Amino acid sequence: MRPVLVVEDDAATRRMLVEAVAEEGGYAVVLARDGQEALERARATRPGLVLLDIKLPRLDGREVARRLKADRTTADAWIIAVSAHGRRREALGAGCDQFLWKPLRVEELLIAVAAGLARADQARSPKGREGRS
Repeated sequence: MRPVLVVEDDAATRRMLVEAVAEEGGYAVVLARDGQEALERARATRPGLVLLDIKLPRLDGREVARRLKADRTTADAWIIAVSAHGRRREALGAGCDQFLWKPLRVEELLIAVAAGLARADQARSPKGREGRS
């Protein structure tokens, strides 16, 4: 299974996300602390899912989502925007597939991650791509 890319600049929130996704969920995790690092890590690891904070240094989450969806190597990753700010419409309009409000509930997060990874895997499979034509 492809890893989950966690993109979060706040250390406490990043730690909570990693604990939930890696330790409780059992998923492999790759970390990025800003938007530019997120793009670099995504291209290198081809994650199945991206947990993406919207307010990030260097490059905001909406721009990261746009670029990930425009890049053939990362376009099939499921992107979950995670934010405490009311930018749901903007995040979804930029290419995010889902939006979760902070503060997060671990159970809700793990359900969203499992469902998103399943959708990303389905989209990558030959059958999934046939259905999208």
